[in-house]
Amino acid sequence: MFEFEQLDEELKKQLSLYAPDFYRIVDVVTHDVFDYRKGELIKTHQKCYQIWNMNTPCTNCTSSRAVKENKNVIKLGFLDNHIFLIHSVPVNIDNRSYSVEVIQDVSSSFLLQENNLQKADEAVCLISLFNERIMKDSSTNLFNKQYLFESLPSMMKHAQCEKQPLSLAVLDVDHFKRVNDLYGHLFGDEVILKIANALKALMNESVHSARAGGDEFAVIFENIDQSEALAICDKATRPLASLRFELHPEYSIAISYGVAAMRENDTVESFINRADRMMYAMKKKKMCDKGF
Repeated sequence: MFEFEQLDEELKKQLSLYAPDFYRIVDVVTHDVFDYRKGELIKTHQKCYQIWNMNTPCTNCTSSRAVKENKNVIKLGFLDNHIFLIHSVPVNIDNRSYSVEVIQDVSSSFLLQENNLQKADEAVCLISLFNERIMKDSSTNLFNKQYLFESLPSMMKHAQCEKQPLSLAVLDVDHFKRVNDLYGHLFGDEVILKIANALKALMNESVHSARAGGDEFAVIFENIDQSEALAICDKATRPLASLRFELHPEYSIAISYGVAAMRENDTVESFINRADRMMYAMKKKKMCDKGF
């Protein structure tokens, strides 16, 4: 490959035909969209996800990742039977980080035609699968740790602006290393899947379940207070304790969890750490109750 800047100017002019069609500036915390003219941001009163006919932020927000990782990130979008290639580029305006989304209609490159609905449907499925796969845990199909850390900041900001409660649960399987040591990793994977299915059943527009890694899980509860979130966790985990496995009927799943309510001055780290401490407090109480 060769540096584009070294390319002959005449050929560069011909390639200008492939220039982007649209741009917009996105505040990755509030998801507000701006134009930029004469050195000033101009608010459009539109959220970045609304153009894609969505009611909530994208699962895989490339603009958030571009700003967080300070690098260009690309994805495909689909609207009105057109496929768009979106480059999210981090920029700094008035000492604040934004993403410039540079958008190009690449429908013809995908041989997608307006009157070919079957191809359009296939394109939607493929693009959705591609975009969501990055934010999903491949083993459980729950959201992954990346989703947790990229989506939680905007959810916290939204809750603050709307003066709505936001709760976070951190869940952990008790003595999971012992499970793997005694019964093997394949059985351990089966245990993880049973828990994942229980947490997946909770998911809706307000409840988002994620696998943070290993035997650790997290659930975000939008517009749900701490007491209700605790009740939901209890209802979801209680049946798991009575679940029995054919190969090892003597084993029963034990889960500890902690639920924190967002506070005014919380950061993502302080919010997660508080829920984590509450989870370990439950784990410690169980050990004390058993005389350990």
